[in-house]
Amino acid sequence: MQVSFIQQLTQASSTERPDAYRSRLPQQASELQLFARYAWNMALSENLYPSLQALEIALRNTIHYAASQHFNRSDWFNEPSALQHEHERVARAHCIA
Repeated sequence: MQVSFIQQLTQASSTERPDAYRSRLPQQASELQLFARYAWNMALSENLYPSLQALEIALRNTIHYAASQHFNRSDWFNEPSALQHEHERVARAHCIA
């Protein structure tokens, strides 16, 4: 018996992934329509990635510039007071665990 392409896709993917798309399609939608939506979502995600990457770089550089100005040094992340609050939170978390 030859397995169809759709059956192969179904077997290869987790059940949770297609179910998320299935719940948003009309009940009479085919498996092919389901995987078409899945492929469309992947293509959309791929096209958004460069914009998200540029946003991440801009945000990281802006934070670095502001922290450098605040601490008057470009290696502000080595300033003991810069992350003191976070160090204290980590220490408290270790005590709770």
